[in-house]
Amino acid sequence: MSIPKNINREHVIESIQKVDREGVPERRESTRFSLLYEGKYYPPKYVVSIANIFANGEEYSPSLFSGGEETNRFLKGLGFSIVETESDKKFEKHKNTWIFQANPEIFDIDNYVKDHKYIWWALRQGRFCDIIELDDEVFMWRSNGDKRGTGGILAKTRVVGLPQERPNDESAKDYWHNEDWKKPYLGVKLEVLEVKILEGFIRRSSLLDHHVLNELLILSQWRQTNYLLSPEHSIELQKLWNISGSNTKSEIDTIGLEILIDSEITETEKEQIIKSRIGQSSFKRDLLAIETKCRLCGLSDERFLVASHIKPWSQSSNQERLDVNNGLLLCPNHDALFDKGYISFDDDGTILISDSLDEATRVFLNINETMNIKMNEGQQEYMKWHRGDIFNYYE
Repeated sequence: MSIPKNINREHVIESIQKVDREGVPERRESTRFSLLYEGKYYPPKYVVSIANIFANGEEYSPSLFSGGEETNRFLKGLGFSIVETESDKKFEKHKNTWIFQANPEIFDIDNYVKDHKYIWWALRQGRFCDIIELDDEVFMWRSNGDKRGTGGILAKTRVVGLPQERPNDESAKDYWHNEDWKKPYLGVKLEVLEVKILEGFIRRSSLLDHHVLNELLILSQWRQTNYLLSPEHSIELQKLWNISGSNTKSEIDTIGLEILIDSEITETEKEQIIKSRIGQSSFKRDLLAIETKCRLCGLSDERFLVASHIKPWSQSSNQERLDVNNGLLLCPNHDALFDKGYISFDDDGTILISDSLDEATRVFLNINETMNIKMNEGQQEYMKWHRGDIFNYYE
């Protein structure tokens, strides 16, 4: 037999809560794998057995299904994290990683984190009180508010004060857009470590495109204030944060690069130089964090991939020049076609090809009308600009 198919995520969570209350019977502990949920470890097979109580009215006998691969695959399919027991000690040495969220319509999170070294933040999910620890890592999230496509991670902090009751949020009242600062709340004290409001800001759309972080709970259940990340998500988010806007003083400042270029050369030559330097910049690194190959032909050798701007560098603002949504990874052939307006893409990602390219040229350059790419909302907005101002359908 196999695990009953009607057991769902809610049943498993109820099972975990029952285990929290009653513990794990002798000889039902896991020997190799553990289910990791909200910072705690549980025996996967026993959790599934108990979950059947909430799905079908009785504990499911462990003799009717196997642990290991079958149980782990089932739980992963419901969105749970499974770790090897030998790895547990490694995970326990690491602090928790969190995402704390604010709605910019209600609270000015941008200026709050920018203006202060230490901040207070509400812990709305009370169940986290016994889990959050000093030195835990907290990423600060600005929701979309009333501006679609603007949400994402703008700061990294760490916990320096454990949860405590606070009578109000008067110290931050200037950043509130309503009177909620007057209300008592359970607060956590944080030290602001890094702020990336413009360069390095991790957009929600970038996370949706990420092969691991697209399963972050905040992307599907966005009404909470506090989110605890799994170890896998913690590792991947830290990697993405580290490469987002990670230029050091010794690296090229791409925004100011034009100043360094001889003013006597033509604008076309200037842009070519800038574009070649961008190939080694944070813009390409940011794209490589979410894409791994040419969008059209699949070329994956990074040496030959071009970080192509959808809206050209010369016509973009400084913020647009570094916005990863204003980019596609393309091979040199397809970059040249896209850059010169011989190809573009419709809203659904279908390729548009200029009538000026005959069939032989299309075959030689490896383009055809069946090609299609996936784009997030931010890329779709830039592509509208490309279709209207760059693409030459008849030329």
